[in-house]
Amino acid sequence: MFLLLFHKTRKSSSTQFDCSTLHKDIELKQRYQNAIVEKISDKIHPNYPNEKINEIFNDIRACAEKTLPKKKKKSFKQNYSSDPSVETLVTEKQDLTLKIKSAPSGSDVSEDRREVRNIQKRIAKRLVQINNMKADALAEEINNTDDARKMFEATRSLAGITQTGKIFVNDESNNPIATDLGKANTAKAFFEKQLNEGVEAGLPPFICDPKPLINPITSTEKPGKPKGPLTSLRPLTLLNGSRKMLTQIALKRIESRIEDYTMPWQSANKRGRSCSDIVWTQRMLISVVMRKEWTFSKMGIDMSRAFDTVKRDTIINVLKDAGCSEDDIRLVQYLLSNTFLRIRVNSSLSEEFESLLGAFQGDSLSGKLFTLILEAALHHLRAVSGRPDPPVSELGFPTEWEYSDDCDFADEDIEKLKTFFPAVKVLLKDWDLQVNESKTEFSTVYLANQSDRNSNGQPLANNVSALY
Repeated sequence: MFLLLFHKTRKSSSTQFDCSTLHKDIELKQRYQNAIVEKISDKIHPNYPNEKINEIFNDIRACAEKTLPKKKKKSFKQNYSSDPSVETLVTEKQDLTLKIKSAPSGSDVSEDRREVRNIQKRIAKRLVQINNMKADALAEEINNTDDARKMFEATRSLAGITQTGKIFVNDESNNPIATDLGKANTAKAFFEKQLNEGVEAGLPPFICDPKPLINPITSTEKPGKPKGPLTSLRPLTLLNGSRKMLTQIALKRIESRIEDYTMPWQSANKRGRSCSDIVWTQRMLISVVMRKEWTFSKMGIDMSRAFDTVKRDTIINVLKDAGCSEDDIRLVQYLLSNTFLRIRVNSSLSEEFESLLGAFQGDSLSGKLFTLILEAALHHLRAVSGRPDPPVSELGFPTEWEYSDDCDFADEDIEKLKTFFPAVKVLLKDWDLQVNESKTEFSTVYLANQSDRNSNGQPLANNVSALY
């Protein structure tokens, strides 16, 4: 009888570098990129690029070893649960293991080894019992819910989906509010003022409706904003089934009219269109800059509370201008009139209040209605300022492109854009669109010369970081 033992050789783990620091430390990224360019620039042959590929990889790794920090090794600790009996067994096992390792050579430790194996079996048996108890508790929790939610709760639990984090709301003294009902009522007072600012009455409904549309809205925290202030919350409307159905009907009826009205330079909320259209446009312009040594500038603006500031009678008037039928307009007016909201934080609801402004964020129709108003405002802006309408110059250069509330204005002279900006703010404000001046950006795209330098005094030409 022959016994064959197969042993798998353990490979030594290679050094891993912490590349996440490149996004945080600009100077480190600059040093790493410059080291790579200096190392490999003279080794790439234009006709035979693959001959020294291995050597190039080694050079890149050598640059990383000199500049990048190494990843810290993760310590994997066994988690035996917080059960007292398991903790006791683990302690006994550790003591026996230490006794075996410290025993003199040649001594009999077979009994201790046997006891260690028995403890391991007892630990495994106890862990199985704990997992079964957790499964029974989960099943009981699912069965205790109402029939309509059993499938939802079971799917969420088995998928490991946890509940969303808590919403943080501060009061007027900037102190955190503890109860969900207190958070809901505080947010209600804030959004009631925000969604009725400057409006005394809402749209009169064309269709008699004895029951107002009361929809709960939930607040989500804006990414990158401080937790607690009410200005860091974004309201999302939760629609009931009947309103969703009416919204979809209205959307299908007016969709083609709105897409014709907003024209191709608006890429948001359209089938077959996306932000990649704008990326492609700018890449094409950059290719002209690189090949023809051309220069262009752009001004990027962003709206504050874009969906919540538009007046609803303006929406109705622009729908008429877009050529929508009277029935379509009546349906949209019904959805925008007699609207009441309640703030929901977890299971707590605030008192209801009427909303007279804006298109509901979270509604499938709201994006279309907002881009409709924005296009009407921009059409007015072009007519007043004398910029080309449609926004394409005589040379075929696009002078505008938009994605929802993000608008870019392009020109060959950046000073014209800076002079144009005050007029943009004033006219868009007349359309109840508020430009966020802090997010306005001016930039120029050109082919850098050897003498051009950035704000840090570093040359722009042949600088790899300038391409990112």
